Amino acid sequence: MSPQDQVVLAKRAPVVPGEGLAACHQGAVVACTFGPRLSWAASGGWDGQVLLWDVESGQATDRWQVGPKAISALCAMPGGTRLLTGDMEGRFGSWLLPSHHQESLELAHQRPISSISVTPQGRSHATSSWDATVRLTTISPEEGPNVRTLRGHGDVVVGCRFWPDAKTLISWSRDGTIRVWEVARGFQIGQWDLPRMRPLALEIAPNGKALAASTEDGTLFCWDLTQPGRQAYQLSCARAVRGCFFSTDAELILAVTAQGNVHFLSVPDLQEVLPANKTKVAVQSAAYAASGEALALGGEDGSLYFHPVPDAVARRDLYVAPVETLEERASRTLLGRIRGSSSLKRILRCSCPVCGRLFELGESLPGPGLTCTNCQRGLRFADFTLKGN
Repeated sequence: MSPQDQVVLAKRAPVVPGEGLAACHQGAVVACTFGPRLSWAASGGWDGQVLLWDVESGQATDRWQVGPKAISALCAMPGGTRLLTGDMEGRFGSWLLPSHHQESLELAHQRPISSISVTPQGRSHATSSWDATVRLTTISPEEGPNVRTLRGHGDVVVGCRFWPDAKTLISWSRDGTIRVWEVARGFQIGQWDLPRMRPLALEIAPNGKALAASTEDGTLFCWDLTQPGRQAYQLSCARAVRGCFFSTDAELILAVTAQGNVHFLSVPDLQEVLPANKTKVAVQSAAYAASGEALALGGEDGSLYFHPVPDAVARRDLYVAPVETLEERASRTLLGRIRGSSSLKRILRCSCPVCGRLFELGESLPGPGLTCTNCQRGLRFADFTLKGN
């Protein structure tokens, strides 16, 4: 079977009683995202609508109109019960799923929102905008939401991403800079310069040790962050790279070009290690499932295409971000139990991105990783923190 035959074209949809549900946008798919565990996907179009998709069947299951302007950014909240949207009017919305009930809708920026990023625990989120700012919102159980505007870029901020440890935030702009921000204080702590180039897509390795970025002229960069003084590796592509994604074990980069080619490149030297998949899709946007099993390609024709990833890439280990909570636990000693003693303990938990199985890790991480007893995928824990440069 050729790579072209493996692509699922999602153009047919079930019919809702009393009305038809056309499985395509009127205009390009500007943004797309996956829900957890490949349970669903969402696409946002130039028509101002959001479509929900069943990934297994490749069919659209629901749609709703967010507003008159294009949906320019989408992001699924951890757990998959909420979808965040950004549009060309600068409005930021939160929608409950599957009912798509509007939880909130506010004017977050004066110009279009270009991307949305959420921390693995869902405690913070950030939006980037054409107004050259990043809006950072951190939520504290004691004090509630704290909203700050990060300024410093001199042109459109194309996107933003949280670091795996959620302590830092990366933003990239058409001014040719990639900036690093400290989340706790909102201060800039580092910067990369790409003279005379405009960053288009950027991705952080799930272990935090590498950074990949593409530019509008079709150049792909990869930085090895364990060697701060080393220049980035570069690769020239024939067309613009709409999306660059790291494999779940952080050892490969999946680069999706504007004409729909998917390249599999080694980290950090960008050598091609598998034959490219050529789908012949005019790609406007792209997303990669957290499980590493599929790509979603948003087409200029208004359709969403699901592209399965080869098993050699899809079945690799996954990096997960443990969630830390403070819980009151009873004493384990006999004397403590007799006295009814208890104390606050630091408890770490993680869930498998493939099957959703929850693991309680205790008060410290069990070495570099573990194996999911349900789906047999290896789970790794990142131990690298970006300090700035």
